[in-house]
Amino acid sequence: MDDNYIIRHMGSKDLVEAYRIEQDNYLYPWSYANFANSLDYSDSNYIITNDSGTILGFVMLIIVVDECQITNMAIAKNHHQKGLGYNLLRYVINSLPRIVKKIWLEVKRSNTVAQNLYKKLSFNMIGLRTNYYKINTGYEDAFIFMRKIN
Repeated sequence: MDDNYIIRHMGSKDLVEAYRIEQDNYLYPWSYANFANSLDYSDSNYIITNDSGTILGFVMLIIVVDECQITNMAIAKNHHQKGLGYNLLRYVINSLPRIVKKIWLEVKRSNTVAQNLYKKLSFNMIGLRTNYYKINTGYEDAFIFMRKIN
């Protein structure tokens, strides 16, 4: 990844641009209201920008006591496979409060690119949620991934 990227907390001024990435990446994106409300529930939402301030991706988290749930993540389509997701998640993992001992997430069974990213960051597949994601032809299973933090 180029050193001219900045990772910072997501604020309300970032919502429209980050939501555009959400819509471009997901067939059934979160509603804008849900996306915006996520800022009210966590101060642990991050974006990655280029040096001119254009948002290239985001990750949304919920931290409850000693666990972190990654609830949403996307990288702008024209920036896939450039290491942005890896670096964004690595930053998030390293920035978690010391009390956090586990990180959880779900990923579509068909999303092998994301699964490989999570494995590269020491996440392990530990379970399955049947019919978790809505898709054109019905529903798709989700794998549950978890990483322990030492």
